[in-house]
Amino acid sequence: LRRPGIATLPLAPLSQTETTTLLESLGPQGRSDNPSLRWAERIWTASGGNPFVIVELVKSLEQQTGPMATPDALSLPQGVRELVGARLDRVSDRGRALAAVACVIGRNFEFELLQRASGLGEGEAAAGVEELVRRRVLRAIGEQLAFVHDRVREVVYAELLPFRRKLLHRQVAETVESLHATDLAPHVAVLGQHYREGEVWDKAFDYFRQAGSHAYQHAAYRASAAYYTQALSVFDQIPRDKRRSEDAIDVRLEFRLPLLYVPGSEGITALLTEAAQMAEAAGDDPRLARVLAFEAQHHWGSAE
Repeated sequence: LRRPGIATLPLAPLSQTETTTLLESLGPQGRSDNPSLRWAERIWTASGGNPFVIVELVKSLEQQTGPMATPDALSLPQGVRELVGARLDRVSDRGRALAAVACVIGRNFEFELLQRASGLGEGEAAAGVEELVRRRVLRAIGEQLAFVHDRVREVVYAELLPFRRKLLHRQVAETVESLHATDLAPHVAVLGQHYREGEVWDKAFDYFRQAGSHAYQHAAYRASAAYYTQALSVFDQIPRDKRRSEDAIDVRLEFRLPLLYVPGSEGITALLTEAAQMAEAAGDDPRLARVLAFEAQHHWGSAE
């Protein structure tokens, strides 16, 4: 409730410089070194400039018994979880359902995608979004919506049970397919990620493979290689009776292309060896001939 004579002032996030200044003030007195300063940039990025999150991250780092330089050193502090949890407790069931779908979609998203993936009517979804904005769970960025902070999204996502996550990822993927049916190319990487998390392995493979090809065609060779790596990983999850040897061979031949342009990358020889073994095992002579031709070409180029 607003009280007479009290004004509410919106506070902008701290800049990286301001975050470093705050970290300096939080450092131990009488010591020349401040361990958290070594993490200043990552703390600023992880906190989004939120002072409370910065302080809680520093507390979390100070409580660690092992080395600070560990991959999970900036995991979400308990104090932040409790604060976000208390905020979510004040949200209605409809709002929590929308927040669950939103956290699965990603960082930024359009209202139409959220509304259709949630299965709610347009009016009901709009009212739910207004509540989430009012409760400072979501915020509007132009025509898009986003969580007020990635840490809020992280808490909401962590609360979802595994089977609920899988279901929501499938719903989001199906909604993206429906919304962008006439032009899926810009969305294939996102679709691959959602179908992977939804454990729809065959679709995840197809979309990651398309993402690899799309990135290669746009000279994004590192991204292309990363997508093909994910495609191979997902392919191993497809039930054996649904796997196609042609796909296993062809995706390896495609994968070798971006690797040609990534400095220091290795693995082309291994990919071609695997493809040759698969073609031979499947009795696929045309593909075996192609693989052997590529192997000869690769060895010739490597010898120059």
